[in-house]
Amino acid sequence: MIHRRRQIWRQHFLGRVAEWVTATILKLRGWEILARNLRTPYAEIDLLCADESGLVIVEVKYRSSLFGDPVSFQQRTRLARSASWLLGRLSCADPRRKKGIRLDIILIRRHRWRIHWHHWRGCEAPVHGFRRWEADSQ
Repeated sequence: MIHRRRQIWRQHFLGRVAEWVTATILKLRGWEILARNLRTPYAEIDLLCADESGLVIVEVKYRSSLFGDPVSFQQRTRLARSASWLLGRLSCADPRRKKGIRLDIILIRRHRWRIHWHHWRGCEAPVHGFRRWEADSQ
């Protein structure tokens, strides 16, 4: 029982660290961090950011491998509903409303002693079936 609690705490801690690292890197790249861990009626948004193209919902994942889809179909659907909800909350005069909202997924992956950064841009639509993710890897 204690081992399981420690494992859950460790996963939670590593996820929060991954979100903090992601926010720091995005700030250094010129993005504006508008909100962290924003709760909507449909899902919790890890980071709500603004870049030159408009609003961006950033979903951050920490994994020790690249096995499997980083974000499930159901989670992408909930994030798309959250994006619609957020657009509805913006005023009509807000210029960011006209640009829309983009969903980015950032995967921080540990392989032995190296940390890898994968950034998938524009994953706003739920995908049916298998789709190969194209990433900006570093």
